[in-house]
Amino acid sequence: MGCEGHNPNEFDNWISTEVYANLFYELLEDHSDPPILLVSGFYLPDGSVTLFPLFMVESGIPDLPQNAGLLIGLRDESGESLFQEEFSPSRYVYRDPLDRAELEYRPFAFSVPLSTDTEYLTISDGDEELVEVPIYPRLLQDAINLIPDGEFSKLPQQRRAALLNKVGAFQQMLVEGNRQGAILKLQNDIIKHLVGWLREDYSPPSPLEYSRAEIIQLAHSIEMNLEAQ
Repeated sequence: MGCEGHNPNEFDNWISTEVYANLFYELLEDHSDPPILLVSGFYLPDGSVTLFPLFMVESGIPDLPQNAGLLIGLRDESGESLFQEEFSPSRYVYRDPLDRAELEYRPFAFSVPLSTDTEYLTISDGDEELVEVPIYPRLLQDAINLIPDGEFSKLPQQRRAALLNKVGAFQQMLVEGNRQGAILKLQNDIIKHLVGWLREDYSPPSPLEYSRAEIIQLAHSIEMNLEAQ
């Protein structure tokens, strides 16, 4: 490989031992993808937003919308902004390249980076905040609602309701700033009952439903994120 317009003899030492060593150690570092939050929903004709269930992925590449319109934000416990990005819900559905129909309910779906100190997800339209949800309680609520009845060892309706009540108490502790109490609630009550009430031998029929192992892993990931703050 040469360099046009230059004498090759001028580049006898084009890379030094030091540069090569720095490059080698850079490549040795762990550059695994960060955790991400999958966000989807509808922007409704009245200007409100309906969120679909949230999902957390342990490692992934954020799929940032980068279109003008609504604003998605992530905040920490104190309300400080950690992330903001504009996005535009889909306005049309295309039946073929030359035929499109305008949508009344405008869908959106994308992923955003999820750092350990992220507490709240917001969606705004200008200065008007349309959505503010506490991320970790919402992830647990959505996951519990997505457990199939057949995965509970018995009494699915009663036990689902009991788990949701426990998550409500967990959320209230976070709102009150009782982080250690919330962690203990997660460890000694929510995870304990997920382990005891769900069947190990059940395989959910849909990838959008949680298996016992998956929801327990989600709860442990939330626990680790809270402990890291």
